[in-house]
Amino acid sequence: MSIESSLPPESMAASEGTRTGVPTSGLSSKEAARRLVSFGPNVVVPKQRSHGLRRWLQMMAYAMVILLVLAALIYAALGAVKDAMSIALVPILAVDVLLEGRGERTLDKLRQLTEPKVTALRDGSWASLAVELLVPGDVIRVQEGDILPADCRLLQGSDVIADESALTGESVPVPDKARVTAAVTGADAFARIRPAEKLALVQHLKALGHTVAMTGDGINDGPALRAADIGVAMGLRGTEVAREAATMVLLDDNFSTIVAAVREGRRILLNVRRAFGYLVAFHIPILLAAIAAPLAGLPLLLEPIQLVWLELVVHPVSSLAFEGDEPSPEIMRQPPRQRDAPLIENNRLLLSVVCGLGSFVVVWLGYTWFSAHGWPEALARNLAFTALVLGQVGLVLAERSEGRFRMAAGNGNRRVPVLLGLTVLSTFLPAIPGAPAFLHLQPLSPREWLLAAVLALATGLWAELVHVVGAVVRRWRPVLPTGAADRP
Repeated sequence: MSIESSLPPESMAASEGTRTGVPTSGLSSKEAARRLVSFGPNVVVPKQRSHGLRRWLQMMAYAMVILLVLAALIYAALGAVKDAMSIALVPILAVDVLLEGRGERTLDKLRQLTEPKVTALRDGSWASLAVELLVPGDVIRVQEGDILPADCRLLQGSDVIADESALTGESVPVPDKARVTAAVTGADAFARIRPAEKLALVQHLKALGHTVAMTGDGINDGPALRAADIGVAMGLRGTEVAREAATMVLLDDNFSTIVAAVREGRRILLNVRRAFGYLVAFHIPILLAAIAAPLAGLPLLLEPIQLVWLELVVHPVSSLAFEGDEPSPEIMRQPPRQRDAPLIENNRLLLSVVCGLGSFVVVWLGYTWFSAHGWPEALARNLAFTALVLGQVGLVLAERSEGRFRMAAGNGNRRVPVLLGLTVLSTFLPAIPGAPAFLHLQPLSPREWLLAAVLALATGLWAELVHVVGAVVRRWRPVLPTGAADRP
């Protein structure tokens, strides 16, 4: 079927010859280039991004930035201008340059990957063009399942029928719900069913509480693909309507890829849960230390500059260790999670809280003991702070091991030694000339650093013990029989 993109009134005279049939040559490259300059690209004008001062003002609404800016103002009022600048500028620059910039670049790359194409008649031959290069007067060729890239008018077609009943629900018979429910629950397969019946099957299965997956490649599969919990379209032979309606597209049209996708989804979910558990365990000692020091009449264990260090350096570097972890071999033999299950169950959340409490107890006992025995404030704070930072290594390894006594296992993730090594190296920053005054920390001697490492080791062993107990408690959960790993 050939159609022509709509022309504005001033250009209609140039294309009168196309009204009687399909042109033999289409637009020339020169004429198409002229019209592209005259009318502009065939794209929706994107929303203007915020830049400069407006973008920075929008960032000020972030809760973390507000807290740090308030802390910076207090420091500035007390005369600590350098500390105020480091507290206020570092997080804002980190959020702006690293997070916001990275997110926008990722979205731009995704748009480039999903850029649609159109078959247009140029210089006497059909060519595949980017949709944005389409100009008024272009003749394009579409087939079943294609999405029109612009306002067009029909020039030539064969058996062109516009039937919107599958999308609007018009002229679709209303089936007997009881009969359909009985058929759905008692049958294993249906053959030669109409598009409306596919949609009805999906809706009935969902009404019965099932999680429904739908595969399809044709335009008639679109409504059912859209209604299913997850629609899977074929990427090679599937129509554009099916790909747009689906949740997932198989680029190789191979059903075994669905199994690989399920395994990858479970891996990602597991790693997100691990990272969230680590996040909870990481922040508990920080929160309790901020409360306990004033109540005990001791100097602050963590000052704002150290909080910035923990939140923007130690925590992001450590948490990236979860991103590339490979799944365990039995991950596909585990039963699927419930639809309404939370991201992290209460028992796993409790394990993280207990791990965080253990980390706080170790660091707090060390800090109070050092302070009670006459250690300088900056030295006692640095030793406790170093133990807290090194303890994050133990928390990460324990969270990744899941109670299997393999804290040093890499799980196929080559980033782990590098990231955790950077975390350990960050504890030597106070030894850099000029850093102690800026960080409010006194450099540690080798003996003192080893003492902090012993405290961190105690934190890691406690976290590993907690996860071992948690793994024993979870043993009652059912496991699918061997061979279920080959089924999605």
